[in-house]
Amino acid sequence: MEFFSHIYGKEPNADAIRLLMGSQFWYFRQLLDQHMAEGRMLTCLQEVLNFTNAGWRQLCDSLN
Repeated sequence: MEFFSHIYGKEPNADAIRLLMGSQFWYFRQLLDQHMAEGRMLTCLQEVLNFTNAGWRQLCDSLN
């Protein structure tokens, strides 16, 4: 929350941030649990990151 306050001058909902971060870590855990081949895992990881980064970007833009 200090990061958001420092960068944007506002804090987003702390409960929402905890939920978002927890769900993103869950995505990463699922990738590890699936025991995919490295190339397939990296492709999947990139798609997950593209998806989550768009949401983080929107959240950060709402704080401007």
